[in-house]
Amino acid sequence: MENKKLRICYLGDARSPHLLPWTKSFSKFGHDIHVISPHYAELSGAKVYATKTRYNKFINLFLTYRKIRKLIKKINPDIIHIHFLNAFAFLGILSGFCPVVSSVWGSDIALFGERNPITNSVFKYILKKSDLIQVFDKATANFFVKRYNLNSKKIYVLLWGVNPSVFKPIKKRKKIHVLYLRKTSKKYSINTYIEAINLVKKEFPKVISTMLAGEDYPEAQNLIRKYKLEQNIKNLEWTAHGKLPQLLNSSLIYVDSFHRRLPGSSIGMTSVEAMACELPVVLANNPGVSEYIKHNYNGLIYNQKDFNGLAECIIKLLKNEKLRNRIGKNSRKTVIDKMNWNKSAKNMEKRYFELVEKNRR
Repeated sequence: MENKKLRICYLGDARSPHLLPWTKSFSKFGHDIHVISPHYAELSGAKVYATKTRYNKFINLFLTYRKIRKLIKKINPDIIHIHFLNAFAFLGILSGFCPVVSSVWGSDIALFGERNPITNSVFKYILKKSDLIQVFDKATANFFVKRYNLNSKKIYVLLWGVNPSVFKPIKKRKKIHVLYLRKTSKKYSINTYIEAINLVKKEFPKVISTMLAGEDYPEAQNLIRKYKLEQNIKNLEWTAHGKLPQLLNSSLIYVDSFHRRLPGSSIGMTSVEAMACELPVVLANNPGVSEYIKHNYNGLIYNQKDFNGLAECIIKLLKNEKLRNRIGKNSRKTVIDKMNWNKSAKNMEKRYFELVEKNRR
């Protein structure tokens, strides 16, 4: 069975860079790849179908459901793999096709699954109807078993990881001391980051850090002006994913202030990419993060929302080059051993074959 090539249909937003490794890798494995997306974007190795409609919300739901169902019938896939659980994923589940794999990205738990009783019921329905649920860490798996009364056997813990031959250390002048690639948004705890940089500046007056403009940019700018950090926090333009290795390698430290009390978002993909480039990462103690990051070994962990703790971690790394180098090398080793996309893709391919074979019996 594993020598046979599959017709795989992904359901998710084609504009997301996180979908690209899936289409690219599985097409290279020889599989026939199709993507049904609410918006159109080109994806390497895949044929993309956009379902975007221009009517009111309720008519859109009905028309989108019809489009998804027709497309699935036309594609006639061996397996469907949903990425990010939301209303679009629900419409895919309603098509009745099986087998279905659902990948939970983390933010979909809070933004959709736990938003209100209605979305919670929809989220639970998607999980119940999925043949396999892929999550990033054991904390999320345990949460799903207890919160949604799921059978643990249908939950697959797999951190996608990155390609270490693409994201790797290269010699480049370090122009940025603290790289931060979250947008200026309260949901990413941008204020915690700015408050921390203000404390770092007292030890390192010429520290250079970054941020990306987002929904709460005016408020962030006010805080930056209040602390006179205009020369310390630089606005970055959005960087194409292909150029990200160069940006990471021009930096000393990678910081992520994102935090969430719910499981599912232990470690972001950009943090893993930074680790592959031998950058020491500083992360909040989100549920599940300790499964991959050991404090002082392959990263530093601080308490959520604690800007003093975040500042201490940054200062500690800026002061100690040997510590940065040691943590950076351990970080890359962790990626190669536990967060290697090449291995993860092959592991998921095996699961695809198992589900397809089981469905044909």
